[in-house]
Amino acid sequence: MEIVTCELPPVSIVGMEGGAWPGHNPAPSLWEQANARFGEVEALALRDESGAPVGVWGAMSDLSRSFLPWGDSFTRGLYLAGIQVPDSARPPWAGQSGPCPPSPAFGSERKGTTPPRSRRDWTN
Repeated sequence: MEIVTCELPPVSIVGMEGGAWPGHNPAPSLWEQANARFGEVEALALRDESGAPVGVWGAMSDLSRSFLPWGDSFTRGLYLAGIQVPDSARPPWAGQSGPCPPSPAFGSERKGTTPPRSRRDWTN
């Protein structure tokens, strides 16, 4: 298998976040939760010309949300299961205080470019 690394422009993601630690992989449970609650954010999804969502993300970060790989031999970190949304998207659970501020996105690699952005105002 060939591994291809590409750099993407900043993105915003709404989804379910959870932590990983030795012996615990949150991804399957987070995807189950995200899929079950997709109807809550479906209208926010950024879509292409055909109407299909442009991005469904399984994004990863270290615990500090600094875009670094998971720590402790790749066993501790954060995982986000979500969909790409416009930067102006406001999740329904964000309260009445206005749009969620963009925050660093989850990615296992950073190559000297502006890191993507994501929404961290989701419930789990």
